Amino acid sequence: MGQAEAGQMPGGGRGEGRRVRDEGGPSAANAMTRRSFVTCSALMAGVLAGISGCSDGSKTDKKTKFFHRCPSWPAPGSPKTPVWPVSFPGFQSTLSLSGSWLIGGGSDQAIWLREARTGRLRWRKVAEKVVDLPNGGDLRHPYVTVASKGQILAGGGDGYLADEVTALCAADGKQMWRQRIPGGGVGEIYASGEFVFVGTSEKVFALSAQTGKMRWQLEVPETARLSMHGDMLICTHTGVEPFGVMGLDRETGKVRWHEKFSDASSVEVAVLDDMVHIVVARFAEELQESGARVFVTALGEVCTLLADSGRLRWRQAAMLTTGSLGKEGFLYMQTDDQLVALRSGTGEVAWVVQFSELDGNSQLEIHDEILFATRSNLSGHEPSLRALDPVTGEERWRAKDEKLSTIMPGPPGMILANPEGDKVFAIDTMGGEEIWSSPLRGPVRAVSGDAIYCHDGEEISVYDVTTGDPFYG
Repeated sequence: MGQAEAGQMPGGGRGEGRRVRDEGGPSAANAMTRRSFVTCSALMAGVLAGISGCSDGSKTDKKTKFFHRCPSWPAPGSPKTPVWPVSFPGFQSTLSLSGSWLIGGGSDQAIWLREARTGRLRWRKVAEKVVDLPNGGDLRHPYVTVASKGQILAGGGDGYLADEVTALCAADGKQMWRQRIPGGGVGEIYASGEFVFVGTSEKVFALSAQTGKMRWQLEVPETARLSMHGDMLICTHTGVEPFGVMGLDRETGKVRWHEKFSDASSVEVAVLDDMVHIVVARFAEELQESGARVFVTALGEVCTLLADSGRLRWRQAAMLTTGSLGKEGFLYMQTDDQLVALRSGTGEVAWVVQFSELDGNSQLEIHDEILFATRSNLSGHEPSLRALDPVTGEERWRAKDEKLSTIMPGPPGMILANPEGDKVFAIDTMGGEEIWSSPLRGPVRAVSGDAIYCHDGEEISVYDVTTGDPFYG
């Protein structure tokens, strides 16, 4: 692959580098209403049950009295009284919203589907026991599940389906198929059209979404993330040197292009405008005068390829840290003391915002056409939240408070601050003023429409996003 001449972005002094977990909370809904819910997140942790198989023909569900063809979602029920909060024990568990349905699964080796509006249970299935659980059933690694087009897919983790992927019909929870994954180690399940892609510690597998039949498999070490662009499966692999990003033909698994990065500490990918943008951060160990060894930021790079061919479009070198974001023609990335915006098509620097040196990584979110950048107090500096114009970098407002160091997009006009803490704050996106604050039961797991879903390891509680009060108090 041809190499473009490396350029140098502004800033990027040497300092203490930190590895920060990629990715934030669920996406917010587009409307603030009590009559509609939209899809928040398709990923959650759980485990599926495998009982009897669904046929491909129409059938009657005796409980709900409607005809359906698998896969499909349940028929909407008549309005009923909400039952929140509902019991859901176990910390190794997650929640997922898909349309008007709430899906959950966890350490009890079961998965269920509830009405997102009322919390009423539609079905619950317990997995078939095929192995004894390690550590007396104390699960350390959550399962992966995906809800897509009337199917609920699950597998991996260290429970009953550790080496398998299973598909249930969302209408009634009956098993459509169950496929063993050679070598196990399922880390990601990604559904797209007629395919289900599975990433493991050694390979990527393509399964038929309808039957579970293996279509192809390809050796890829430590698959970290899967995404689609047209007929191209974009696969990021990390954990084993060298890190890299691959473009695979989704029909055959043929490698169309493969970009590798030596000595990389993290690789983040954004697909925008038919281009794949790869942000690579590197950290190096440095001996201090005190004799202590610390990791400092080393020279990283931004590499932009054409998604269909892998041909290099542009490349920039910079002292990058982790925590990048791609959105609507711009790439936003961080050095130790700067937030830099590049034009995604050319790599040209659009603007630079200076931060206090060694102030730590920012959490970046775009909501209401505003770029939000947080700063924590991990480096001893005052935490803050800045609201910036994403096109010009102009600061619209700034607030300094420890509670604002982590945020989650809410409905239009609102962000939620401190969503993992004991007390959650609703902040007005236009001016930064507090709308309400309330002690919610457990971390916020999802926001949809006018509802906030929290889980404390024992119960799921729902709150009104406009007031912070219990949704059906």
